[in-house]
Amino acid sequence: MSVLAPATTKLSTLVTTVVVGVALFMLLTWKLACDGCLREVSTGSAVAMPSLMAAGSNSPDASVEARSVIGPDSASNRSTAQIEEALFVKGSLRGTDHPAWGFVRGEPIAPKRALRDRFDYYLLALSEASMTELTALVRAHAERDLGLAAAADIIGVWERYLRLQRHAFQHVANPADRASMQVALQEHQQVRQLLLGMHWAQAFYGEEEKSLADTLAQAADSSLPRRDAAQALFVPPADTDPHTLHQQRVAKFGAPAAERLQRLDEQDAQWARRLADIRTEVDALRLSAGLSDVQRDEAILRALERNYPDASERLRASALLGV
Repeated sequence: MSVLAPATTKLSTLVTTVVVGVALFMLLTWKLACDGCLREVSTGSAVAMPSLMAAGSNSPDASVEARSVIGPDSASNRSTAQIEEALFVKGSLRGTDHPAWGFVRGEPIAPKRALRDRFDYYLLALSEASMTELTALVRAHAERDLGLAAAADIIGVWERYLRLQRHAFQHVANPADRASMQVALQEHQQVRQLLLGMHWAQAFYGEEEKSLADTLAQAADSSLPRRDAAQALFVPPADTDPHTLHQQRVAKFGAPAAERLQRLDEQDAQWARRLADIRTEVDALRLSAGLSDVQRDEAILRALERNYPDASERLRASALLGV
């Protein structure tokens, strides 16, 4: 591989580092702000899951706001059959299949992630049924599929899960502040364990929490670009002695490659000097009190055209100068 490739990609490497960091922070914020997400149902179509986990609030009405997110607990006059028709025949869940419970009839109910997926499926219909109706639906389906004893255990977990959805979290994940993300993640973990119990919290959220923790660690690790010995020979620190640098390059890459890298350094230095000169001229024009805005813009354009006859160089200089 040509030794020119690392030198010509040094800018793109820094840009990539920034983009990856931003993407990681956006991913973290989305995951911390929403326990419900897009679920793929058996038809292959995505059904939008409302944000059931409050991102956080310090207001006195936080608990009221959190309760309002997951709908009223009003009594229902509809039968289970009517609720099923409203949701699965006429409503947004028509044409979809229920996710598996994760258990079969006669099997003890033990912590499994599949049960959370089943719960979230029912909560997709939150705008079409009250919490009382959804609870009745969960109970009826569990009794039908798994039996009375298992259904009672499942309803116990379901009610704790709803309390978790109602909880108003106090810490908000700020994409610009990694520490706030860590605090928000810790709060979510603690509340989940408190309301669901250690084992159910681990089953429902353990995989996501580990993924988030790994992402945080990766974001912290990639916040500053790493420099190894070879990279320092391509992009040396500003105070590097040129003679010493050349000798190191010769030892690492050979004389011909070291000479090509030296020519690239000279081209970079020449570009930096030209940019410094035009920056001085542009700054003076910007501060000139005898020019109108139109005259000032025209003078800056002429200075750029005079110093950079090549259009691509002129475009690059314009971007760096902010003109």
